[in-house]
Amino acid sequence: MDFASFKDHLAARAPRAMQALRPPAQEADMQRLRGTLRCELSADLAATLQECDGASEPNGRFLPGSYRLLGCDEIVEQYVMLNTLLDELGESMVGYWWHPEWVPFATHIASDCLFVDMREGEDHGRIGEFRHEDHADGIWSSFAVMLHEVAQALQSGRAVREYVPTVVEGELAWEWAD
Repeated sequence: MDFASFKDHLAARAPRAMQALRPPAQEADMQRLRGTLRCELSADLAATLQECDGASEPNGRFLPGSYRLLGCDEIVEQYVMLNTLLDELGESMVGYWWHPEWVPFATHIASDCLFVDMREGEDHGRIGEFRHEDHADGIWSSFAVMLHEVAQALQSGRAVREYVPTVVEGELAWEWAD
């Protein structure tokens, strides 16, 4: 599923989340982002940023686990910060704690983030979850699969990962599944 189709699901089921989407990223912002990365930018993430340059608080936390989609400037900021910390931690943490070819695209209130793995190989394009006090894990096989599962959860009310979507007065929240 692409982000344009995903937006239709948000508009129909969680209009306040839809309203939190920012206007499309400007080309200069996209170029700055590409110039900062030590790897390529995922085509799915690029297409998403061309639809919206992230989402605003408080209703923009529409991904499971209450993650908020980041805009280009926020991705650059998060990417630079995580790679600076990784450089300080040393080689033993590369690929365990963080990797220079992981591109953050959504953040959690606790400083955790979702990322696209852009390393060559079988994990290329996989969506992972970075937990700043632990390590990173792969969650979805691709950006499109993540959007599809979230859209299905919004439609059915079923859990995705360990979270169940609830919508009250157009506002989307993710609660722990029992």
